[in-house]
Amino acid sequence: MKEVTGLFAIVPETLLQNDELTANEKIVVTALLLHRNQKNGACYPGIARIGKLASLSRMTVLRVLDSLEKKGVIERKRRFTDFGDYDTNAYSMGGWYQGDTTPYHDDTTPYQGDTTVVSGRDYGWYQADTLTKNLNKEKEQKKPSAQSLPLEPKPKPRRNVHGERIKAAFEEFWQLYPKRQGKKAAFEAFSGLLPALLGPDRLNQRFQNICGQATLYAESVRGTEQKYIKNPVNWLRECDPDEAAIIEEETWVRAEGDE
Repeated sequence: MKEVTGLFAIVPETLLQNDELTANEKIVVTALLLHRNQKNGACYPGIARIGKLASLSRMTVLRVLDSLEKKGVIERKRRFTDFGDYDTNAYSMGGWYQGDTTPYHDDTTPYQGDTTVVSGRDYGWYQADTLTKNLNKEKEQKKPSAQSLPLEPKPKPRRNVHGERIKAAFEEFWQLYPKRQGKKAAFEAFSGLLPALLGPDRLNQRFQNICGQATLYAESVRGTEQKYIKNPVNWLRECDPDEAAIIEEETWVRAEGDE
């Protein structure tokens, strides 16, 4: 059979000179020939693959395949996987294609996806054309490599709301206590009096009690030398956070007759 160079690869002259076929029909047949195994006649590309090679929509490909089958250009038969699920159709060329001397038989090869086109493989008439090479290269380039996979962002650490509140509460206590010494150790002792498991109501009550007692102690040691004032850590260890502090306020009463 005389062959000429077509758009995709080496295409039989009888196909190109067939005036009864439309341009879309010729291009779809060419796409099928690109997938045909010359040794056993196997040809079962998916609709999406045919559409990609022919630059046609899915509906157009289906319509063209129906037309080609009615004209006797191709024959279609269903294929099934080992599990009995419907697979891609198998295509065989009609009598016009003299190179297709292998009669169609049910394909029992387990389905492994559309892998019939492999660049550089010897299919007899098929000689690795640049378009198929480019398509294969494009497909490989779209596969993300292990190195190019985007790294998942590290999850943000869960906000320690209780810890932040304890820090703020401690700063208030620190301003009330009359001696500034051993702040880090004092914070640890202070935190131990306000564990998160107590719940907000009891925590607030304990905090008020601690601050109230600190205020009373500060008043009691006013004017005392620093060396005689208790270390904050020791004071906190002796503090009873559940004991309410009663702060008395002085009230001035004007004597009768005073101006």
